[in-house]
Amino acid sequence: FEKLVTEETQTLTKIIEMVRHLEDPKKVGVKIHTQETLDLLEVLRLYVLRANQKIAENEILLKKFKEAFYNFSEKLAVLAERFDPEDAGHLRRVKYLTKLILENIEVDEDYKNSIVEFSILHDIGKIFVPHSLLIRNGPLSEEEKAVVRRHTIDAEKLLSHPELRIAREIAVYHHENYDGTGYPFGLKGEEIPFPARVVKVVNTYDVLRSERPYKKALSHEEALRIMLIGDEKTKPTHFDPKILSVFIKICSQGDPYEKIEKI
Repeated sequence: FEKLVTEETQTLTKIIEMVRHLEDPKKVGVKIHTQETLDLLEVLRLYVLRANQKIAENEILLKKFKEAFYNFSEKLAVLAERFDPEDAGHLRRVKYLTKLILENIEVDEDYKNSIVEFSILHDIGKIFVPHSLLIRNGPLSEEEKAVVRRHTIDAEKLLSHPELRIAREIAVYHHENYDGTGYPFGLKGEEIPFPARVVKVVNTYDVLRSERPYKKALSHEEALRIMLIGDEKTKPTHFDPKILSVFIKICSQGDPYEKIEKI
């Protein structure tokens, strides 16, 4: 009798452990001696079945929820593009380059997808900047530059929802420099959120490659040289060295924009 009780207790312990991991307890693979244990097994089997069904339903809902936020970010990006003509194509190129970098860095898949999808909102705060400053052909005064730089902080007005945390980190901190010389807060190193450090690299590259009223577009090679050596505005110390290294390795295979069908 003692042997029977011991075996049944061990079986129950194993079943409970399986249920904890939401595994089908009927796969316990051990002979069950009492009807009470068989009855409990059936109850637990139904519990696991229903729990797994709920998990599957919740995963579908979570996926739809995330897709809704990504769709929302696309709509906001369209708004930002229309407000600032210079951003035409820029947002999508930043998204493309962000994806290239993250495909070469080991990070959680959901986290990676969120950074890629929300990267297009990095300049969303510009909708609060006077339009006349964004389309100015001439140089801005120091006061006007300060107004434009507020687009980082102003982005929080649109991205306050907890599910937009990654979008907010990108929009608020993507002008911070790794060496602490950036804005709006002068954060340094890993004080700057990882998503913003990624977008910092690709945003700088694309701005260097793009024509502006105040500058000509640079070639792929010229943009990389400035990011690696520096000029009066851009320094290699502005970037997370690990992320920059990944980006340079990608770019060593050629101009990344040659692979974009339409940018």
